[in-house]
Amino acid sequence: MPQSFPLETLLQNLLPITHDIFARHGLSTSTLESFTSQIEHFKIHVSFLGTRGSGKTSLLGGGLSRPHLNLVELTVFESVNVQTVAKEADRFANYCLVVNVEEKKLNPTLHGVLKKLASQKMPISIVFTKTDVLGVQENMDVVKQVTTEVTRLMGYAPMAVATTSAKKKNFTAFASVLDMLEAKAERVFASTIGCDFLSEVGLARKQLMSLADHDNQSDSQLRADINVLTQQMQACLQLQQ
Repeated sequence: MPQSFPLETLLQNLLPITHDIFARHGLSTSTLESFTSQIEHFKIHVSFLGTRGSGKTSLLGGGLSRPHLNLVELTVFESVNVQTVAKEADRFANYCLVVNVEEKKLNPTLHGVLKKLASQKMPISIVFTKTDVLGVQENMDVVKQVTTEVTRLMGYAPMAVATTSAKKKNFTAFASVLDMLEAKAERVFASTIGCDFLSEVGLARKQLMSLADHDNQSDSQLRADINVLTQQMQACLQLQQ
């Protein structure tokens, strides 16, 4: 799996060139400089919700990771204030509900949290753990029952459902959930940092074109720089389609 998105790699390559053009024509480079840090540290946060013993630690300790996901476990106790989880919603915006199939049903402790997340239209996936404990049919029954209950409580179906077994090192379905979230991170990157870069370059291009239009004797470097910025925008737009 590549460590960088294609658009991410493109921006990393373009930024030094863009910076030189901005500096050459007296344009502010402060926003461009901030992009470097934003790209380097870009991640989306994913909260793994579950009661004590649901298997969150084993799941996240299974050696699976993705370069643009920050995976955080959150244990839901009887005493957990639903508002506490809600406050984190803006920071995470991606949730995985972790359910131990040994419980054979959705723990009532999670009901209030799921309803609160649903009120904020938060997407959620369900990951079932410890499936080696039960038989195939019993696992299927638990998965169906819990998924139906989550759908009823939230008013919409989960984005994905996966079954895992840390004991048997079976994380294939969970890896697919992470791949899905990594793909979402790429879309978020394009709609935030990618769009911001396009906006900044587009504004600079407009300013340089205005300068060229008012100076019939504008030098070839100015025209060349306008062409470079145009090509940068086209390259970015092509990767965002």
